[in-house]
Amino acid sequence: HNLSFAIVCVICVLFVLIYIRKIKKDIWIALFKSVGIAFALSAFFTLPMLEQLSSQTFYLDYYASSSDLGSQSMELWQYFANTTVFGLGGNTYEKSNTMLENVGWFLTFAPLLWLAVPVSKRREHSFVAKCMIIGYIFLILPSFLIPWNSMLFLRILQFPWRLEMFAMALLCIPACASFAFLRLKSKNIIIACTALLLSLEALWHLTPALNRTFGITSNTAYEQMIDGTIIDPYYSATYVRVECAGGDYLPSGSPDFRSYSAEIKDAQGNDLSISYEKKGTSLSFSLDADTENTQIILPITYYKGYQVYKIADGRKTAIETFESNDRMVSFFSTGEGDYICTYSRTPIQIGSAAFSLGTAALLIILAIRKRYNK
Repeated sequence: HNLSFAIVCVICVLFVLIYIRKIKKDIWIALFKSVGIAFALSAFFTLPMLEQLSSQTFYLDYYASSSDLGSQSMELWQYFANTTVFGLGGNTYEKSNTMLENVGWFLTFAPLLWLAVPVSKRREHSFVAKCMIIGYIFLILPSFLIPWNSMLFLRILQFPWRLEMFAMALLCIPACASFAFLRLKSKNIIIACTALLLSLEALWHLTPALNRTFGITSNTAYEQMIDGTIIDPYYSATYVRVECAGGDYLPSGSPDFRSYSAEIKDAQGNDLSISYEKKGTSLSFSLDADTENTQIILPITYYKGYQVYKIADGRKTAIETFESNDRMVSFFSTGEGDYICTYSRTPIQIGSAAFSLGTAALLIILAIRKRYNK
């Protein structure tokens, strides 16, 4: 998840700042080398993603600028409720219909056992205490005590309770370390019993999912998901939710796909009697002479990389391709002939893929050389 990754990066930077005086030159070198390698290996995804996000405005931008963070903050009771509820996120619903996002009783209280660990061990493992402090900060941040509605710059989070996942990861460290360093009799038995109880509780939380009457299985036909027999396929959206979920990466201003026909159209949105063949990301069709200089809108959502070509004598000639007012692939016809619209990878997509592959190949070669030089 891109947003979760970004928050983890912030946490990593925070820890670097905490230990900045203790970080030696060799650690800095290793750190920057690791960051560089990670970026190079993932460049095939990261750079095209940034290119596409900067080329258009997506529903994601709308969600980020209009999230009601205050209604998604956590009330006190939501921190301590220990059950599974298939409900809605937020604090404006009845308790029986409110989805719970807390980290559970164990991770809420077990990290405090670190305070009972001998002082010598706590000093030796100060990292654990820092994880506990930062973890509890993330635990408290989503609460109603924080003026979320005044923090407009954080709307990109969408939901304050998203921060609970980072509290969960950080609080696992002091919770587990406490059991490792506490002076307990029959420590192994206590740890084993605790693990067993937690596993049983996890099964108890998961059991309600098995008893739900609603479900999509391998036997579910696609028609059942879009005809409303299982679930509302739109669910307050203008597109098929079972296909696009939140539709974050649909261009903002896309048509209402519930009534939008999958036909080739003119500039006014009228269906044209033009048949086409679609194969993968390519769409082939033919136009008559009377369509010359006419704007044609294809039944393809526009993304940077789509290109229309006219085919003549076995050769393809690129035609200026642009985004229509309703965010579909569009172009002006150059007259009678065969046409094809296909997705062509951008230079950034090609270059970043080569960069990532080259990095992977180099790392493999270096690993092999290191192994045989031992």
